Amino acid sequence: MASPYIKCPHCGTRMRTSAHKTISPIFKTLVATCQNPECLASVTVNVEIDKQLQPSLLLNTENRALGNHKEYHDEQPTRC
Repeated sequence: MASPYIKCPHCGTRMRTSAHKTISPIFKTLVATCQNPECLASVTVNVEIDKQLQPSLLLNTENRALGNHKEYHDEQPTRC
């Protein structure tokens, strides 16, 4: 599987991340810059863990952001 990457919204060239700021355990803001020397656009990109597909075997009980508590684990998963 190929690594995900960000394409420049202006020229379509692959962008390179140069900095990041962790906002929470599941949310990070990145700075990405276009590698095309004729473009050089710079943008911020937000990366968020949206949903937990399978609970971790190493639960962090202090982090409730992904529902790492009893009520979450009592729910039955919805099948498509």
